Amino acid sequence: MKERLALKNLLKMIPKPDLLTTDIIEHLPLGIAFYRTEDNSIVFTNDLFCNMSGWPRETLTNIYTLYLKFFPRKSYREMALMIINSDVAGDNTGPISQTGVKIMTMHGETRYVNIRQIPVYERQFVMLTLTDETEETLISQAFTKQEELLREIAFINSHEIRRPIATILGLIPLLKNAQDGNPDAELLEYFEAATKELDTVIKQIIIKTAE
Repeated sequence: MKERLALKNLLKMIPKPDLLTTDIIEHLPLGIAFYRTEDNSIVFTNDLFCNMSGWPRETLTNIYTLYLKFFPRKSYREMALMIINSDVAGDNTGPISQTGVKIMTMHGETRYVNIRQIPVYERQFVMLTLTDETEETLISQAFTKQEELLREIAFINSHEIRRPIATILGLIPLLKNAQDGNPDAELLEYFEAATKELDTVIKQIIIKTAE
């Protein structure tokens, strides 16, 4: 409720904010943009919004251009725009949040952001806020990849490596009991094949560990 009242007071000075209002918005720890619901034109963006999104304000002229730039993939873009259109058509008066959204900057860099829309329909404006979650998302992805890698190594250790070791352990007594100390050529071939298989599995573990 306090957020709504503060926003209403702020929007009274938009799209022609005075220097004080602009200065306040610029120093908030959020990327902020305002767009009109009547024509979807973006009438204000603070510097942090441009920095977080990786797009200059002169490029982000309306909400559709914004989503076109943010989401090069047509299917993702259409889904995002469908959410906006359905909310506008339904006169949704509450904030709409999209978390961990993957966007593309002007230079092709991937970023992850939280996008929040706070509509104030009586003023015919919607405030967009951005928070940059790129670092946190990449760390989380790295942990997930590491967990998957450890699971793969554990599987190799518990399954793949056991087969050649079991074969070798089974062949050793036969080789020891060979008559006149001359093991059968077929046994030697089995032993060699099992040793090579074990060597291959060990190399797989080394490769996985180095990833």
